[in-house]
Amino acid sequence: MKKIKNQDSFFNSHEPIKSKEIRIDRKTFIFIVIILVLCLVIVFLLGRGCTEKEYSKMLRSLLEEVRKNPDTPEPYYNLAKFFEKFGPQTKAIESYKEIQKITPEDPEPYIKLGKMYKEQGLLDDAIEQFKKALSIDPKNSEAESLLDEVLKLKKYNADKDNTKISYSDSSSSFSDRLEKAKKFYEAGLLDEKAGKLDSALENYKKAKQIDPNFQKAWSRAGGINVEKDRLKDASDDLRKALSLDPNDAWAHYNQGRLYEKNKLIDDAIKSYMRSLDLDPDNADAHFRLGVLYYQKDQYKNSGFHFAKAASIDPGMIKAWYNLAVVYDTVEQYSEALRYYEKTLSLNPKYPYAHYNMGVIYNKQGQFEKALEEYKEELKISSSDPAVWYNMGITYENLKVDDEAENSYKKAIEYNKTFDKAWYNLGRLYAKQKNDESALECLNKALALNPSDPDALYNIGMVFDSLKEYQNAIKSYKKAIEREPSFYKAWNNLGLTYMRIKETEQAIEAFKKGIEIKSDFSELHNNLGLAYKEKKLYDDAIREFKKSIEINPVYLEANNNLGILYDEIGLPEEAVKQFEKSVKINGRYGPTYRLLGYVYYIKLKDNIKAKEAFEEYLRLVPQADDRRTIEEILNKIGQ
Repeated sequence: MKKIKNQDSFFNSHEPIKSKEIRIDRKTFIFIVIILVLCLVIVFLLGRGCTEKEYSKMLRSLLEEVRKNPDTPEPYYNLAKFFEKFGPQTKAIESYKEIQKITPEDPEPYIKLGKMYKEQGLLDDAIEQFKKALSIDPKNSEAESLLDEVLKLKKYNADKDNTKISYSDSSSSFSDRLEKAKKFYEAGLLDEKAGKLDSALENYKKAKQIDPNFQKAWSRAGGINVEKDRLKDASDDLRKALSLDPNDAWAHYNQGRLYEKNKLIDDAIKSYMRSLDLDPDNADAHFRLGVLYYQKDQYKNSGFHFAKAASIDPGMIKAWYNLAVVYDTVEQYSEALRYYEKTLSLNPKYPYAHYNMGVIYNKQGQFEKALEEYKEELKISSSDPAVWYNMGITYENLKVDDEAENSYKKAIEYNKTFDKAWYNLGRLYAKQKNDESALECLNKALALNPSDPDALYNIGMVFDSLKEYQNAIKSYKKAIEREPSFYKAWNNLGLTYMRIKETEQAIEAFKKGIEIKSDFSELHNNLGLAYKEKKLYDDAIREFKKSIEINPVYLEANNNLGILYDEIGLPEEAVKQFEKSVKINGRYGPTYRLLGYVYYIKLKDNIKAKEAFEEYLRLVPQADDRRTIEEILNKIGQ
């Protein structure tokens, strides 16, 4: 149900919300944004290098996204990421500066740019960026931590001894060699803190070569190699580290990460648990366990470890967020909302937190609150089609069809292959009797997802509306081919057969639907109508009664039973049935009309007939048969 956003957190999106009118496959629904597709391609390229042709193609695509969305930050973020990897670095810096212009109150682009400056050794520039981030969000733990690191690194650079460490000195004493190994190790730690992983790895390598039993150097090198996906080197380093010290919590933690990257989930869990035995306050180990237990659908264990991670490190936003996702998954919505709000208190622009809150409010029927959350999410990611799509559903629930239409169109604008947005837009047009537009959109949805029975079902309904009954029948049959248990399609197929007087085939269709869904009252009511058409009155009465048994307040079935009683010469039973209908809905005028005719024609009770007809005209003042009813009332008055 939930999807992994990245290696570090989950997101509840983009699971669509079901409305009364929509049938949505919960298992398969995930939305793909064009920008996210580009990101996936970038990740692929990062893993294997990039040819000049690929570079040019990717750059053109990214620049086109910037051109289309010049006022949104997401395309610039993707462009910056691209330039960071493939160069030139100056263009990445320019991209982050553009983002700062678009979202000057967002600390994220300042943090990103600060990291770049830090990586390049431009410590004063990095300090300036981190300070700007903190001026926007004084509680931003990431900016605070990075600023602290850079200040320490700057002090270290100012104070460190100008004497370079000599790597090879065969004349050195054993103690001198150990001291040199230690200095390389300490230099590696500083590089690691500064984000200079390759330099750190080189220093740890020198420390290991000088002192092959320098356990901490093996352990730290193993962690970096895991981080850089050098899994064979990581395995060798960590095996050596654990052979020198089996109780190294850090090595066990990184062994868990290594297992995780090799898809050995159970082994990863064991390593993380061993790490926690040795160091119970390792928030990262708790977090990774939360992720893995979530993937195994062990939500209680997952929630426990996310909660532990958050309690150990209250600034770990992803732990609070994923704790919310766990509660969301098990439908404990009050707790989920509580932790989404906690996430947003730490970072008001944390992706998908507002979105997921909107999903919950929609499920709870709090549509206005849902809209508020979706609108907040759009401030973070204005081009996310999933947000626009769910806004459309919410507007439909609020019966604001114009806004619903605009929202679905926005979703399609940002993802033209979004089949469910095309489907819902088509269904909306069908509801508005805009049959031509409905068919266009539904056929588009079907072209994008040929296996979707819902699109075919709704296409059938549009053809019914157009009185193109043979096309309607074909569509319903195709929907049933794709989903034989689609009982509503069987029901509509039967109704269409009824419209063209093919009653035997209608009966078979209704029976098929009842075999699938025996407690669907409409099928029994419609089968009763088909039996009535064939003058199989006992069978018809049985089906009408079954429909009412399933749904006692089903007005149509109650009235149909009354009509049948009247037709077969049981007017007293008909009156009882119509009076039951009046109790169900005293504002439904046609029931009074039926009641009036039974009193007037069959029971010769003009007083009650007059009361019923007058109530009918009061409730339906523009009735097509008003003149006829008034003539009857005049005769009664004479």
